[in-house]
Amino acid sequence: MTVTDVRHDHVDVYHSSSKEADLEKVNEVINAMEEKARKELEEEGFSDSSIYIDRFVDARYQGQIHELTVSVPEDGTVTQDTVVKIVQNFHKEHEAQFGYCREQLPLEFLHWRVTAMGRQSEESGYGSHEIIKDAVPRKMHRTYDSDRKAFIDTALYNVEDVTVGCRVAGPAVIASPTTTIILHPGDTLSRHSEHGFLVDIADGRNHELSEE
Repeated sequence: MTVTDVRHDHVDVYHSSSKEADLEKVNEVINAMEEKARKELEEEGFSDSSIYIDRFVDARYQGQIHELTVSVPEDGTVTQDTVVKIVQNFHKEHEAQFGYCREQLPLEFLHWRVTAMGRQSEESGYGSHEIIKDAVPRKMHRTYDSDRKAFIDTALYNVEDVTVGCRVAGPAVIASPTTTIILHPGDTLSRHSEHGFLVDIADGRNHELSEE
């Protein structure tokens, strides 16, 4: 999970008809969601080149009680040509799912959606923040290394000590209100975003740390 792509989904309500859609309002709604989604991913360490945006709309035939989510083709400004393609996509999807379509009927557009993906860097595995400093431990503690069959000095941290751009070398223990991260000798942890850590595991080790 530490190296998977990061995804943010946004949805906003704007009801309109395929025959008389207010394209200025549609673009306003979509652009606001895209801007918010990009900002979220940039704050998490993703560069503009690693961010990908997809757009969708929930639509239905007028009078239906259920809707289908179909893609909004092309990037940039939604035009009347874009609406025509959305309608075509809806008819195809409706026929694929229900065995029929009603091409003579206009569509209702209900919810507009934006999905923003932050693609992980193959080199760093998480975002694009550079590691610039070593975190400072709260104290040192003696822990038992079952592989070495000896007690070793281990650095203790609270999670707030390890800010974005910090690195921690094992052996170490990082405590937070919801979890505890244990680094064995040779492991290295780095924090690339406010919401995640990347741990490089030392090769050939099988240690177990426990408090003295």
